[in-house]
Amino acid sequence: MFLIIGVWGSRPHKTIAAYWFFFFTLAGSIFFLFAISIFYFSFGTTNLNIIMSFLHNGYSINLICSKLIWICLFVAFAVKIPLFPFHVWLPEAHVEAPTAGSVLLASLLLKLGGYGMLRFLLKLFPVLCIYFTPFIFTMCFLGVLYTSIIAIRQLDLKRLIAYSSVSHMNYVVLGLFCGNNYGIAGALQLMLSHGVVATALFILVGILYDRYGVRLITYYSGLTTTMPFFSLFFGFFIFSNAGFPMLSNFPGELLICANFLIHDLFFTLLILLGLYFTGIYSVWLLNRIVFGTLNTYTHNFIGIYCDLIRREFFVLSILSILNFLIGLYPNFFLRIFIKSIYVNQYLFALDLFL
Repeated sequence: MFLIIGVWGSRPHKTIAAYWFFFFTLAGSIFFLFAISIFYFSFGTTNLNIIMSFLHNGYSINLICSKLIWICLFVAFAVKIPLFPFHVWLPEAHVEAPTAGSVLLASLLLKLGGYGMLRFLLKLFPVLCIYFTPFIFTMCFLGVLYTSIIAIRQLDLKRLIAYSSVSHMNYVVLGLFCGNNYGIAGALQLMLSHGVVATALFILVGILYDRYGVRLITYYSGLTTTMPFFSLFFGFFIFSNAGFPMLSNFPGELLICANFLIHDLFFTLLILLGLYFTGIYSVWLLNRIVFGTLNTYTHNFIGIYCDLIRREFFVLSILSILNFLIGLYPNFFLRIFIKSIYVNQYLFALDLFL
């Protein structure tokens, strides 16, 4: 990713963005290495199964040492997801990366943080996860509100989608630390959906940038008259990003909100406020670039418009089918998530300790 951003990036600040990505990832890796070192000196091994057997058979380590391991692991995964306030590298990396780099970041690399939290934090330290839950929820709520408000005022298409991506990954962490299998299943569903929707949106923005060399929202207006197929796909994925029913983001967000509604009405209202802001910047973005009339100055600047070619239409059609299937048949994926080994191991460990 460092080479993809730094060598094949599309703008002059690509080197700065590549170093931001590198140093933030390196900082998280140092914390991760420190946690692994503590594991080794405490248990004499770094084998996860052996460590799990030690913990489940009553072997305990110092409480301060356990908290230190948890914090180190959490920081490493929070940088990768990324959580507020560790998110500052992601918008820069997305803006300067080529379309392929943004797709890799959104669809694959960001999910490693959620996987790490589920595999290590929730599996090894379920009681400490409960202990730190208020702190995590506070970070996530601040992250959702902050990134949603920042996304509203963005003029760069890619930066807006990048902040939207950070907001949705904060929802994922909220679901992971809900404390029950439905919240975790909703988080996994949202991660799967985000990989499809964010990928499609970055491809669509990349199509505009490759054709016209500009990503500023003010240059685009009335694309329905000049690029109807592009406008159709863009509207479809924007509504999915806003959590429209029967599309892929809706089941995961619904499960997360329902879990919070069971526990606390105030937290649920905060989540719904974040979703409200998501709807604002999503629908407003769609209205600004797809509808309206062509701007004369913009038309003279861009020149000849060109709709989707066959390759782009084929790729976006596959993503659209996946998006619709995930939203229309969420139970197929939810059964897999709820029955997955990591969710069951976490719930078993939680019941054992409590």
